[in-house]
Order: sequence, then C-alpha cells, then structure tokens
Amino acid sequence: MTSLDNALARLWTADDDADMLQQDGRWVCWGQVRRLAERIDRELGAAGCGRGGRVAVVLSNRMESVATLIALFRAERILVTVSPLQPPHRLSADLATTGASYVLAPTSFGRRTHSAKPSPNWARSAGVLTATRLSCGLRRAASHAMVTQRSQSRC
Repeated sequence: MTSLDNALARLWTADDDADMLQQDGRWVCWGQVRRLAERIDRELGAAGCGRGGRVAVVLSNRMESVATLIALFRAERILVTVSPLQPPHRLSADLATTGASYVLAPTSFGRRTHSAKPSPNWARSAGVLTATRLSCGLRRAASHAMVTQRSQSRC
C-alpha cells in the first residue's frame, strides 16, 4: 500500500498539462491545481502555519478545495472541516470551537460571516490583506477565491 506522502510526491511528477478534474464544464489541468496548492502552502507558511498547524477549511465543490486539501496534507498540517451549510452565526461559533488558528474558505463565506453578528472570539475586518501575521482579521490567501482568517485568541 502506498502512503499518502508517497502518493503526493508522485503526484508532483505528473505532467502539468494532464487533466485532473472537471469544474463548470471545463477540465482543470494538474499544473493549475499544483500551482495553487503551492501558493496556498506558501501563504500559510508565511502566516506562521507550519507542520501540525490546525487549519479550518470550508470545503466547496471547486478546484480550490482540492488544491487546499493537497496543500494541507503535503505540509502535514491538520485539516478541520467546517460545513458551509450552517447559518453565519453558527459558522462563527463552530470556528471558535475548532481550535484552528487559520481558516480557508471561499470568499462568499467571508461575505456571509461579515454580514452576521460577530463572534467575540473571531477577528473581523473589512480590509483584505496578504496572509501574514501583521494583524488579526480577514486575509486573502492568494489571488484565487480563498481567504484566511486568524483567531483573535491566538494572536
């Protein structure tokens, strides 16, 4: 049986032009997914999230979710899944109890949680910054539709 580490290492040797998944009626090639996974990994690393870091992920049926999972598993971070079907106040409560220092979610999730009453345990900001440790709040993990958020209690 092949370990996950070995499988991910082999995946990195795949042809960048190979079709990997289909989204919105078009094929997304492995190179696009790999580059996004590498960018997510760099952004999380720059924000201080290393091996063993807990990352809450609001998964969606998008290529970005696949790239996120690959990035997390490859860097040996801890995945904490959060349901996007929860109402905003429940999402905030769930996030506060996950113990995750970082959140990756579609930008629509950020809009939903910002329109809700804030949870006292989660920072909120109208500004969008790069994913660094400069301050708590909403941050863009990359130029794709993902955001990171850092727990106030961990800053």
